[in-house]
Amino acid sequence: MRVMVRYVEPGDIEYSDQLFPFDVTVFLKNDYGAASSLHVLGVELLNESFSMGIDDLALERVYTYIALGVRRMKKFDMSGRRIGGEIEAGGGDGKTQQSESDERHP
Repeated sequence: MRVMVRYVEPGDIEYSDQLFPFDVTVFLKNDYGAASSLHVLGVELLNESFSMGIDDLALERVYTYIALGVRRMKKFDMSGRRIGGEIEAGGGDGKTQQSESDERHP
């Protein structure tokens, strides 16, 4: 069976609800080096709205969306692995990276 695939060109999408579902990753880091991340999975935009305020010169675009799931905010170890989760940051080969402190204390 032959499968035909049509690629989406930038000009093909006129409205935000024509986008394919996507994931959103929010990464937070403070001045002391502590970091955490949160993932919103399978975001699908339903509609969009645009408003303009006269009093405070604000322009805003608002999207209504649904998502398949959320991975809660977890502490993120800057050595390259996520603590308490299954997502690995770094090489993408699925192997767990070890820091020097992990090698000293098995």
